[in-house]
Amino acid sequence: MPFNHSIKLMITYTVPALETITMLLLILGKRFSGLVLSLLLLLSFTIYIILVLSHFFPKTPCSCGGLISTMSWKMHFWFNLMFIVINVYCLIYIQRKGGSQAQQR
Repeated sequence: MPFNHSIKLMITYTVPALETITMLLLILGKRFSGLVLSLLLLLSFTIYIILVLSHFFPKTPCSCGGLISTMSWKMHFWFNLMFIVINVYCLIYIQRKGGSQAQQR
């Protein structure tokens, strides 16, 4: 990543910690909070992808890490966008379902 050392260090520890917290929230039944945190992570990475695609950084970083290493940056963008849409749909569904249950009581 084209970031200075202190930002790289912060990202190295913060992102996996937030991903773990997100997973725990979802597993422990705190779906809405987990989905909100998941959406924030997805949006953050999508903004990074947009910066890469717009040549904001002097050098384009490789997209070679992780399970989806064969994807180009454009494919990463569309992949993330798809999951952002799914995430937002789930958040709306949970809100509506929770609202309708409250009205039934």
